[in-house]
Amino acid sequence: SQYGEENFLLEYFVDKKDGFVVEIGAADGITNSNSRRLIEEGWKAILVEPNNNNYLKIKHCTCC
Repeated sequence: SQYGEENFLLEYFVDKKDGFVVEIGAADGITNSNSRRLIEEGWKAILVEPNNNNYLKIKHCTCC
């Protein structure tokens, strides 16, 4: 995350081991992502990104 938002989310949802997140403006899904750690923890996600280059990076990501 860019400004520590990820830490807030992880603390807020500390007891929730699965969930669903929607990230608007997800960029490449990795850089400055506020939802990546939740996804790595098993959450399902929809990542929305209007930039075609970044969208293709998300589409072909094998990291999660």
